[in-house]
This record gives sequence, structure tokens and C-alpha cells, in this order.
Amino acid sequence: MTGAPASGRLVAREAELGAIGQLVAQRANAALILEGEPGVGKTSLWESGVELGLEGGRRALVARASGAETGLAFAALIDLFDGVAAEELTSLPPPQRKALDVALYRADPAGPSEPHLIALSVLSALRSLATRQPLLLAIDDLQWLDRASEDALAYAVRRIDHESIVFLCARRPGRASALEKAFPDGHAEHLVVSSMSLGATRHLLAERLGLRLTHHLLRRVYDTTLGNPLFTLEVGRLLVGRDLHALGEDVPVPDDVEDLLGMRVADLGGSVRRTLLSLALDSDLSGAEVDDLIGEGAVQAATREGVVAGDGDRVRAAHPLLAAAAKGQSTAIERQDLHRALAGVVADERRRALHLALATQIQDDGLAERLSAAVEDAAA
Repeated sequence: MTGAPASGRLVAREAELGAIGQLVAQRANAALILEGEPGVGKTSLWESGVELGLEGGRRALVARASGAETGLAFAALIDLFDGVAAEELTSLPPPQRKALDVALYRADPAGPSEPHLIALSVLSALRSLATRQPLLLAIDDLQWLDRASEDALAYAVRRIDHESIVFLCARRPGRASALEKAFPDGHAEHLVVSSMSLGATRHLLAERLGLRLTHHLLRRVYDTTLGNPLFTLEVGRLLVGRDLHALGEDVPVPDDVEDLLGMRVADLGGSVRRTLLSLALDSDLSGAEVDDLIGEGAVQAATREGVVAGDGDRVRAAHPLLAAAAKGQSTAIERQDLHRALAGVVADERRRALHLALATQIQDDGLAERLSAAVEDAAA
């Protein structure tokens, strides 16, 4: 049977939340790296960690790395310093402030900036901000951190000493990043976020979807999803509203995750699906830009469907795997049309030139000149 779903609080993550609570309570340089497979819940824990940091009196500088932005220099630094006003950086020496402003696209480059100078300016900025309020630097999907940001942050990490700055990062399994290796021995703790137990799976379905299954059906769902919270919720959505007693041995789930998320995307309404696809093609869109592109109320409708989430003034796919599924379900013509439409709503000339290039299949000398100018600007 089903009942009214409860709020989206975390289920059966007390140990992980305890470790995060210890991190944000520390005063010295420290880091906690949440590591887990896609969909296992590390981003939800990371978001809860940001909230705990704010509740504990820390200022949170937040970045969500994206596979689509790995090659964009200083993409993560731009996110981290998004809420830092220019007036807060007046204490930096003029050359450092100028270098940081250029890296953050707040000033036009007078010429190439030295990477070392930018890294030094990041260190000085973090030290200055930490004298006013303890800092929490939170980076999600660390495996996609752009190289320029990673190098600058690693330089700073190696030199942060007594300042009250802590890092909370989340990433998929794999080799340790340069940023992780920059922390002194004993200053960075790794926490593997594991799959849920059978009991936690039951609790999650009841809390989020108001879905209560027989032990037999619960076991079938658990064996299919292997305790992965994201996949569990997607399977649960397939079951909501069905006559559970009539299912028998047949739980209506696909054979793999790609098919599961593909089915979710295919069931979305046209405008919601287009909203999700637009965020898959450009992860730096604001809510206003999405509404201009898709239509008034598009963000609100997609949020109700649970496929997008707010992130300050910007919006993003609720999970990178949903964005990937939206791209996989789209045609080349759909993507080209949407790139062309995106070029009409984004304000940044570099992004506009990129979308126009991706929407064009024939030779266009005018567009080539615009793209060349954008490349030269970005290189500087």
C-alpha cells in the first residue's frame, strides 16, 4: 500500500553525517572526501554537509564540477567565488587581485596571467576570507574538477596552516586527485559511501514515496538495485500506483541502469524533457534563462518532476546520470536545435559562440571568426 510521502531527509546515514559533523567542527585545515559509485547518495550527503557547515557558523564556498566543463579553465574557481563580492578582496595586493579577477572573468585580461600568480591570489583570498569567518570549501564530483582550478587549490592547500578552512569533497571511485594529494598526511580523511541495507531500502521507499512493499517485492527491488538509493527511488516510482498484489513474480524493472533512467526520461512531458536536455547541454544556465528558453514555469514543472534542482540562481539536473540519459534519448537534430536556441539566451559571448558552433554543420566564415575571437579571449 502507499501513503503520503515524507520530506527528503537522509535515511540510514547517521555514521556519515557524524563524520561530516566532526569535519565542520574542526578549526584547522582538514578535509573529508566522500567516495562512492554514481547514485549511492554521496551528493545528498555532501549537500547535507554544506547545510551543517552553515548551521555551524561557516561560510560555504561551493562548486559542482561537471564533465562538460572539465576543459574550461577555472570553472570551479568561478563557482567557489561566485558569492564573494569584489569589496571583500580589496586587501589583496593589486597584482594578485587583478589576476584573480581575470581568472573569475570579472576583468578583461591585459595579457596572459601567470598560473603561479593566480594560485597565490587564491591562497591570499582564502586567508583573507577566513579571518572574518571560518570557511567550508565544498566541491562535488571532484573527478571532473578542471585542471586550472585544481592546480590553484592544491597550491593553496599546501600552504594553509592555522586558518579555519575545511574541505568537503565528493567523488566517484578512482585514483586520488592532485587536490587530495596536496593535503598534509593525516589532514584528509576518505569515507566510502556504501549501498543501503535491505531495511534502509524499505525506509527510503516509505519516506520518499510513501511506498510500502511486501518482503518479497522489497527483496526483488533490493536485488535489482543493489541498495543504490537513486536506482531504488527510480524503481519505486515505477511501482507507485500499481496493484502490487497483482505483480506476482514480475517486478517491472529494466535490465540495466541506462534503460531505467532512459524510461524515466521517455515518460517526461515535452517541456520537462527539453528542460532537462538543455541543462545536459549547458550546466551553467540560470532559472531565468531556462524559462526564457523553454517557457514560463519550465523550471518549476521540472522541479516538481524531480529531474532538476535549484542551485542558487542557477538550476541543474538532479543527477548527472539523468542528464546523460536525456542526451542519450535525444536525436542529433534535437541537440542542434537546442544549441541554436541556447545561443539566443546565454549572455556570455564564449558560451554563445560554442553553442552556435555545435548547432552548425556547414562552413560559416562569420561564425568561425566569432569562435576564433572567443578562443583567443579564453586563452588570454
